[in-house]
Amino acid sequence: MRSLIVAIAMALPVLASGQQPVPTPVPKLAAPAPRYTDAWSVRQLDGTVTPLSMFRGRVIFLHFWATWCVNCRPELESIQRLRALVKTADTADAPAFVLISPEAGAIVRRYLGPRAASSSVYLEADRIPRDLQVSALPTTFIIARDGTIAYHTRGAAQWDAPRVLDLLQSLQAQSKHAPE
Repeated sequence: MRSLIVAIAMALPVLASGQQPVPTPVPKLAAPAPRYTDAWSVRQLDGTVTPLSMFRGRVIFLHFWATWCVNCRPELESIQRLRALVKTADTADAPAFVLISPEAGAIVRRYLGPRAASSSVYLEADRIPRDLQVSALPTTFIIARDGTIAYHTRGAAQWDAPRVLDLLQSLQAQSKHAPE
């Protein structure tokens, strides 16, 4: 009961302000955080297959979306703004933004228009691992360098919010050598 009262008290300022809630990190639990499996592949818009293991050791912003998803367009824009905010001098060490659509490449390219060439949009090449439990769109995971899922949410969010940037930067600052 006490935790319910605390949760309501914490939500009141956001609800009263009329602002869209900002995603918050998964709380630290005594049990180990869920692990992410990178033993699957995605397809770039040009048809090239990319194994997710290519991003091992980097922070990964993994976002599932579709062109028919009403909430996805504003989300894609806020993700692009977030991506611009976290750019680093070392692009090989920058967070990997992997935005995956289940649709055909022609549909996605047409939807993105000229932005398609500079986007981090991929298509499903393999079946999405069951442990990710993508049952609704949009769904987003933020994965730490060591492969643990640091944050997970279903539904729309304002991704360029300061709290999200802080989370990505704190994950970036963690050890650069993820275990194999």
